Amino acid sequence: TCHMVNGQPRCVQIKMSIKRPSCRDLHCPQGTSCQMTNGQPRCVHDQPSCQDVQCPQESSCQMVNGQPRCVQLKTSIRIPSCGDLHCPQGTSCQMTNGWPQCVHDPPSCHDIHCSKGFICHMVNGW
Repeated sequence: TCHMVNGQPRCVQIKMSIKRPSCRDLHCPQGTSCQMTNGQPRCVHDQPSCQDVQCPQESSCQMVNGQPRCVQLKTSIRIPSCGDLHCPQGTSCQMTNGWPQCVHDPPSCHDIHCSKGFICHMVNGW
């Protein structure tokens, strides 16, 4: 039968002995869970947690002031290399004083097309 319990309509099983209410008697909606308050089961909102958050790569979830937050991971300091640089055509990467730099390619006979009967020779680097 239906009875009013603390101003709320509740279905109560007809028995001779009165059963104490528990969280087993209450189905809470998603995002809430049952807690006993003053001897009565109540649905209360779940506290947010890192389980509810999906952070992008290079970050992780940490609780900040009771709220889940994605925090950037500290990346280790690594030495820059030519792999970090894209050089335009006619240049190539060279490490200069520990830093990658694009420098003009030195001239070579590879790029020269000689007329018939002539061949290319490098003289003093040119």
